[in-house]
Amino acid sequence: MERFRSVIRECLADYRSISTTLYFCTRLEQPNVLRYEPSTPDRPEWFHEHADAWSAASASRQVSVVAYLNDVAEGGETVFPALDYTQRCEKGSVLFFPSNYLFHHLARPPESGPKIVVVTWIHFGANDGEASYVTMPLGMKRDREFLVAEVERDPTDVKSVFDLAQSYFDSGDFANARTWYARRAEMGGADEEVYCSLNLVAQAMANLGAPWPEVQDAFLRAWAFRPCRAEPLHQIAVHYRVEQQYQLGYLFAQRAAAIPLPGEDISVDRDVYAWRALDEQAVCASWIGKHAEAFGLCRRLLASPELPEGRRQGVAGNRDVSVPAMLEAASSYPDAVVGGLVGSARDGEVTVSVVAGSDREVTEQTLNSFLHCCTDLSRVGRFVVVGAGLSAQDRAWLQQRYGFVEFADAGVGEGAGVPLGLVRKQVGSRWWLHLGQGWRFFAPEDYLGRLIGVLEAEPRVFQVGVNYGDAVKLTHSCAAEKLARRAPGAGRYVLADAVASGPAMFDTARLDKAGGLKDTDSDPIAQLRQRSATAGLSTATLDEVLCITAI
Repeated sequence: MERFRSVIRECLADYRSISTTLYFCTRLEQPNVLRYEPSTPDRPEWFHEHADAWSAASASRQVSVVAYLNDVAEGGETVFPALDYTQRCEKGSVLFFPSNYLFHHLARPPESGPKIVVVTWIHFGANDGEASYVTMPLGMKRDREFLVAEVERDPTDVKSVFDLAQSYFDSGDFANARTWYARRAEMGGADEEVYCSLNLVAQAMANLGAPWPEVQDAFLRAWAFRPCRAEPLHQIAVHYRVEQQYQLGYLFAQRAAAIPLPGEDISVDRDVYAWRALDEQAVCASWIGKHAEAFGLCRRLLASPELPEGRRQGVAGNRDVSVPAMLEAASSYPDAVVGGLVGSARDGEVTVSVVAGSDREVTEQTLNSFLHCCTDLSRVGRFVVVGAGLSAQDRAWLQQRYGFVEFADAGVGEGAGVPLGLVRKQVGSRWWLHLGQGWRFFAPEDYLGRLIGVLEAEPRVFQVGVNYGDAVKLTHSCAAEKLARRAPGAGRYVLADAVASGPAMFDTARLDKAGGLKDTDSDPIAQLRQRSATAGLSTATLDEVLCITAI
C-alpha cells in the first residue's frame, strides 16, 4: 500500500495549479491503465497527451484511481457503463480516470476471495492560490481487519496471509510482519512469493534491530531459495560497506552484480540489477585498493542511462578517487606497445600530434600515458612530435625511445607557443587528434573510435574535445544524462559551446571549411571559434574528464 501511494505521489509531484502544462494524470480523456511494479518509473506514453479542459487551473479537479491489490477473480472487473468499457486487470495494475458523470464506474466485488480493489480520490486545483494537494484515504486499518478476518476464516489462504504480512510491513509493524511473512514462507506455493516472504522476513528483522548474524542468515536463506535474485546479497553488501568491512562488502556486491535481471519475476527491485549492486562493488573495490576495477565499474555506471541523475555526480566523484592510481599505472614506459608500433607498417587514417617543449619528461608522460590508455592505436597512421624549445639532445633521446615518431620543428621557442596552424601543416589525413603539450591520460578507452564516431554522427561538428567541459583537471563530474547524446562507436557525448583548447580531434575537411588555422592567428582558438560560427559549424566533447594537464 505504501509503495502504491508513492507511485501516485510521484505522478503528481511536479504539478502546480498555475502550470500551463499539467502532469500525466491531468491529461486524461478516457480510462488509462499502467502496470504498477515497485521501482518502475512512470512513463508518459502510458497516458493520453491531449490537454483539454483539464488544463484550466481553476477549481479543484478529481482523478479516481483503482488499484488492483490482488489477482482479479471472475467478476472483479471495473466497469464504465457509459463507455461500454470493462477493465479487468491483474495484480499491480493501476487504473486512472477523470471523475465526472461520463466516467461513472462500478468496481465490482469478486465472486470469491479477498478484496480486489481500493478506490481513492486525488484532489488538485487552485486551492485558494496555494500549491496543489493530494489526499488518499486508503483505509489501511480497515483493510487489515478484513485480512485478519479472511485468515481466520481460511488459514490456508496463502494470498490473504501474504497480504496481511504486507499490510503490517507497510504500516511499520515489523514484528507482526516478520511473523506473518515467516508463516507465508512455510506454506509453500509460488516460488517468487515464497522468496519475497523470506526476503521480507530478513528485512523486517533488520528493521527491528535483530543481531546481524541472524539477519544475514535470513537474507542468505532467501537467496539460497531463489539464487536468481540479487536483492538479499545486495542488502548484505550494503551492511558491510556501512560497517566499513569493505572486503566482505566487495565479495557480496560482486556476487550480486553478476546476477542478471530475472526475466520471469514480477516483484523485482530493478535498480539493484541496473546499478546499485555495481555501485556497491565499485565503492568497496576502491576501499580495498582495487583501483583499476573500481575505476572501470564507475565508468560503466556513468555510461548507463539507468543511473539516476542524483547519483551520477557521486559516482563521478568516486571514479576520480582512483585516478591517482590510474595515472601511476599509465606513467611507465610501454615497452611492448612501442615495440609493436616500431615493428609494424601503419596505414591508419588518424594523425596524432604532440607539442614537445624544453621539459623532456613532460613529453614522455604524454606519450607514455596515451600509448597505455588508447586501446585502438591500430587506427593511427602517423605520430608527429612538433618541437618548441626541444633541445637536439632531448630530440635524439625521444627518437631513440619512440622510434615510430616523426619530428618536426615549429621554429619558435617554448615561451612563444606553437601556432596551431603550424601543427596543422604536418597533417594530411582527414582525422587529426591533437594532444597539445603536457597532458597525461589515465582512462583506457577507444579514443580514436569514439572521437571519429561523434564526428560521423554529427555532420555540423568539426572538433570533438576529449575532456567534458574542456577541463584541465579533475572536476568530479560528468555530463548529465539529459544533455548526453549517443551514437554507434561514440558512446556518450555532448555538443559544446566553445572550441576546445585541450586534446581534441578535428575533421580536417570541416576545419578547412570553417576557414582553417592560420600561422598568423594571435589567438587561434578564439579566431577559429568566430570563423566556425560564421560557417555554421560547431563542436562537441566526450562526456567525462579523461586526461589532465601536467604543466
